[in-house]
Amino acid sequence: MFKSEMPPEGGSNDKAEALARQGVAEDATQFDIDEALEVEAGLDRVDSESRKMEQKTHEKFENRALDIIEELMDEKGDPAMLSGALVGFDSDRSWALRKRLLDEGLAMNNLLSSIAGLDSDAAWDLRDTTLSLKGDFASEVVASLAGVDSSRSWEMRNKLMEGRVNLRTMAASINGLDSDDAGRMRERLSSLGFGEADILATFSGIDSVKAWNLREKLFKERDKMGAIDSVAVNNGLLISLAGLDSPRAWEMRDALIKERHADKINMCVSLIGLDSQRANVKRLAMIESGDFPEEDVAISLAGLNSYNDWRIRDVLMRDGAPRDEMARSLSNRLAVVVAAAKGIKNIKESTIASIREAKVTAHENVPTEEEKEVESRLEKVLEQSRRKRRPNLKK
Repeated sequence: MFKSEMPPEGGSNDKAEALARQGVAEDATQFDIDEALEVEAGLDRVDSESRKMEQKTHEKFENRALDIIEELMDEKGDPAMLSGALVGFDSDRSWALRKRLLDEGLAMNNLLSSIAGLDSDAAWDLRDTTLSLKGDFASEVVASLAGVDSSRSWEMRNKLMEGRVNLRTMAASINGLDSDDAGRMRERLSSLGFGEADILATFSGIDSVKAWNLREKLFKERDKMGAIDSVAVNNGLLISLAGLDSPRAWEMRDALIKERHADKINMCVSLIGLDSQRANVKRLAMIESGDFPEEDVAISLAGLNSYNDWRIRDVLMRDGAPRDEMARSLSNRLAVVVAAAKGIKNIKESTIASIREAKVTAHENVPTEEEKEVESRLEKVLEQSRRKRRPNLKK
């Protein structure tokens, strides 16, 4: 398994690296070396099996999500809404569903929106083909680059920036990206008149010093702003907090939600990408309050795959939340953006990361003790919510 020969100049020596990882010098006894390499080989096997299990679990998640989308298509759901739920999915089946939606009248701009976050050959073929068509689809193509940070994506952004592309769409396409290219594009947008609040909305999920300096600066300056401007900043702050689960992020998120001087959907959006106990409790509090549309709360579940994520989806879809809009609880544009901010390339990797965080096994969704606690509260909250929506419901 490990190479014994010396590597070429500039290369790496697998054996030396393995020994270093195990804290064993190359001049150690043969027994120690053999034992270290055996441990390393065992770790490789465990990692390989773990990846297979994660892959299997993701496939279950994707198939379950696509089953729901296909069911909603059969019910003649809104094609635009359903195409938005395909964001980040790149399997043959997902492309077959895109084709079906297109055949059933899906507009080209919505089709392009469904490939946000995808850097595959199929996605690039669609972008290139669209740009060759009659009509101005530059902004729609740029929008499809959300969550994509490859050299090819930057070549296209820079090329389209010279034409008639919508600058707000361009800004949205770099949301969640923290590369040097993204930094240069932010500077370019600033030079074209984008204010700090506009730039703030491109920092979703980004935990950098620069992002936090801007968040805290605008958070403190809100009192000096007019009502309209302060609400705009609050919305931008909430959107930028999506995917951030640190105490610092929660302090700001809780303050903004408590103030209620922002769009409720953005309060929910701030929870996208979060699968922690604290995030689930916040979702339940939103549902329990009756002030937040359940389909908006459900949006925050996009890409998540834990036991209670599915409990909330299933119950809400069964008990009256608008089914078309509930599709966005499976995947949506900002979920891909947040994944990109974490260095995750697609919904597949996002759900695998969720699996790791939530410790969900590959063969079954077994609730942890924490999840059982949340589920117990969930049942009570959803029962109260159902009675608010349907007051004549029998006890």
